[in-house]
Amino acid sequence: TDYKSPVFGQKKSLSFAENLAPDVLEYMTAEDVIDGDISNRIKGVLVSDTSSLSYTGIHQVEFRVTNSMGDTQRITLPVEVHEADLYNATVDLGGKYLIHLKRGKVFKPEQYLENLIVGSNSYSLKNQNPEIVNLTKEEIEALGDDREQEIRTYINNYVDPEENIDPFVAIVNVDIDNEVRKYVPGIYSVTYTVNYENRYIGYARLNVVEEE
Repeated sequence: TDYKSPVFGQKKSLSFAENLAPDVLEYMTAEDVIDGDISNRIKGVLVSDTSSLSYTGIHQVEFRVTNSMGDTQRITLPVEVHEADLYNATVDLGGKYLIHLKRGKVFKPEQYLENLIVGSNSYSLKNQNPEIVNLTKEEIEALGDDREQEIRTYINNYVDPEENIDPFVAIVNVDIDNEVRKYVPGIYSVTYTVNYENRYIGYARLNVVEEE
């Protein structure tokens, strides 16, 4: 009586640099109430009018999975292929790149932001006033947590750029394009783009299933 069909998940953003020929199946997961993790049973087929995922653009891929009872579920998601040098950073959504919303549930896309990853460094995107590691505790308290512009000015004027390895990166640097339509069932995309003073540019796409 509590049976549910297999549910898809997604570990990373389906966004890749051109000419990589990515294995998109590695980014997808599937959970089943009978069989558990059936991610290894996922298959995918390119359904958009393109011949390969090697070319730049938005491609539509249908993923399908079948559990041991013969219940097959399908979902079609956009896979984005971009120019090789377009991004030098990654927007991290904490492993949640495909979510399912109950009809009418409140959705706040900014809640899924976690970090901006640049090489081996990670900068928090979870709040409006992240810690500024270049300043001492006394200096931060003196400036005030909500005085962003003064903190920016302090860093720009008094911190050696070569030593400033942890720049001021915050949610205010994130452009969120939310296509979700509340109460309208379907599959939607939310894109997050970070451009920190043209130094660090990152991107991620969240797929949202608005359920019946």
